[in-house]
Amino acid sequence: MFIGAGHTTVSLINGMISSILFRIPASFLFGMVMDMGLMGVGLGAPVASLAALIYGVIFYLSGKWKKQIIL
Repeated sequence: MFIGAGHTTVSLINGMISSILFRIPASFLFGMVMDMGLMGVGLGAPVASLAALIYGVIFYLSGKWKKQIIL
């Protein structure tokens, strides 16, 4: 929806935050630090998706996506 509204940067940042700032550290934390093994590494993806969802909902509720970017 954000790409269709012209907010491609928001989608890019959301994807990067999800991948780099949440998926990798969460996989490491669950897999290695908490000694959950492969199950912990697999839990990193849903945690990152949840973080991306929260970021998207916050941006949506802010109403900033309604402002026209492309004329």
